[in-house]
Amino acid sequence: MTGTPAEAFGTWAALQPRLTAAQERLARDAIIDTVACLVLGADDASTRSAEQVLTSPGATGPSTMVTGASGPPAAAASVNATAAHAADFDDNFTPGMSHASAVLVPALLAVAEAEPGRADRLLESYVVGLQAQAYVGALVGYGHYVWGWHGTSTVGCIGTAAAVAHLCDGSADAVGRALGIAVSFAGGTKAQFGTPMKALHAGLAARGAVEAGLLAVAGVSAHPRALEGPQGFVALTGRGDGTDGSEWLTDTLAVERPGVLPKQYPSCGSTHLVLDAIADLVEATGFTASEVTGVEATIGPAGLGSLPYREPSNALEARFSMEYCVRTFLRRSTLALADFTEARVQEYRTEVREPEQIEVILCAWDDSDLPPGFSADRPPHHVRVHLRDGRTLEHVRVLPRGNVDDPFSDEQRRRKFLDCCGRGSEPIHARMLTADGPGLLACMRALVTGLR
Repeated sequence: MTGTPAEAFGTWAALQPRLTAAQERLARDAIIDTVACLVLGADDASTRSAEQVLTSPGATGPSTMVTGASGPPAAAASVNATAAHAADFDDNFTPGMSHASAVLVPALLAVAEAEPGRADRLLESYVVGLQAQAYVGALVGYGHYVWGWHGTSTVGCIGTAAAVAHLCDGSADAVGRALGIAVSFAGGTKAQFGTPMKALHAGLAARGAVEAGLLAVAGVSAHPRALEGPQGFVALTGRGDGTDGSEWLTDTLAVERPGVLPKQYPSCGSTHLVLDAIADLVEATGFTASEVTGVEATIGPAGLGSLPYREPSNALEARFSMEYCVRTFLRRSTLALADFTEARVQEYRTEVREPEQIEVILCAWDDSDLPPGFSADRPPHHVRVHLRDGRTLEHVRVLPRGNVDDPFSDEQRRRKFLDCCGRGSEPIHARMLTADGPGLLACMRALVTGLR
């Protein structure tokens, strides 16, 4: 690697060849999934707050907001990214420790709308932004997330700024400078999980990314070592477990492997491996919720820190409660959007007092107990289901369903899109499946128009 990390990534981005059809499809699938989540979150209180506070009164602009208004790109990105993350149904991205697409897609769509022709590079710039999040995530190390930083609003902001610069300019210099500038916009901690601020983290990150990317294109510079130098991003927010990021400066594209992880359940990603493990056991043995006395789940310390609500009092907290998610999943054989309403959570609070309530025990791996080949930072999730007949069923899961080796089917993706956007959106979904960048942008506009 030559030059600073920011310069090295800028050079990598500028030299990337045209995407293959398979790479375009993966990027398109992620964009479609994110647009669906964006539409789902249109009327969320966090989205409305973002529109009210983060946009200037009376301001107009070329970029469409999911609320029906329009405004400058940074304002539209902030509103739409907040909406995309509001239900916590948007994808996860392990290398970036981030909800990568919730920041990337709204930022790129908003900027693409501002100038005709930019949308032609939408898919390519999405791939560059995902790679940038993997790169920055490698530099700072997974300890960043374990320590309590919310990667969506830190790594997501910085990586997305590189994508914005790539969309507008494409030069190595602009992309590299965008990374350095965005360091000054990145922030947000996991202390906000279970509150409206978590969704707003995505909105603030997207807004900062747009502004940082456009500042870079306008010629503004930052310290060349703002990422990794003294008092830089890595020094202040890392735990000393990062790399030089060179693994992401090769022909290996993060969009292909490990790829993003679209969600099957609208809850914190730290619940998904446990829910999938339970589903695997049900499929294998056929037990029912009435047979279960307890569930023990051993997960990583970072995941444990993401799930602080043992007795959630509202729908936001329920998304970050393993107890709520496991009990609801067992009783209903799924975990759906309807399970995260205020009425449903209050119903649960009554159910949880019943004498036959399933006990849920959640703990973190001890280093000495980890299976060979795993670290405490990225461990598997080990689930034990205790049954009334005395049996204990055990299962270990490393990745959630939806990963590149166990992908969702086209039908599963379609059903999720329609659940988010409504049955009337099916013709738009069909168009999106083969759309290029301008086509995806037009479909997003059509969906937003249909909401109003």
